[in-house]
Amino acid sequence: MRNSLIAGLWLGLAGPAFADCRDITFETQRFTLCHAVAGQDLRLFLADAEGQVYGAFGRIDTALAAEGRHLVFAMNAGMFHADRAPVGLFVEDGVERAGLVTREGPGNFGMLPNGVFCVAEGWFAVVESRAFASRAPGCRYATQSGPMLVI
Repeated sequence: MRNSLIAGLWLGLAGPAFADCRDITFETQRFTLCHAVAGQDLRLFLADAEGQVYGAFGRIDTALAAEGRHLVFAMNAGMFHADRAPVGLFVEDGVERAGLVTREGPGNFGMLPNGVFCVAEGWFAVVESRAFASRAPGCRYATQSGPMLVI
């Protein structure tokens, strides 16, 4: 069911893609692997201009259509509370919507180390949260999640 849901979502977002995507199999599990290049239009979306949380990929695509653009690849990123407010750091188009959390806490998010996915002009990176706190690189878009599985 999970793989067919992912495939259905992927087909629903198909279009002339900026990312090079291909299907792969690892230990009998199928995945879609996409390779994005720094400098391409990679963004994080949380809320529209009125502050309403998008909550669905279709709403993002509709908003982009008003700019003459369209969504070609999407996935969930970060962690969120039940009201869809970000857990930990979230930066959208240079505006910090939620602050960085560096302390240990309950649940998956509170397991250290956790990290920040940062998109800046011409590059992107995953940075451990405490290292990020000591020298924040000036992200245009960022989301914090945990625990870090890739360091």
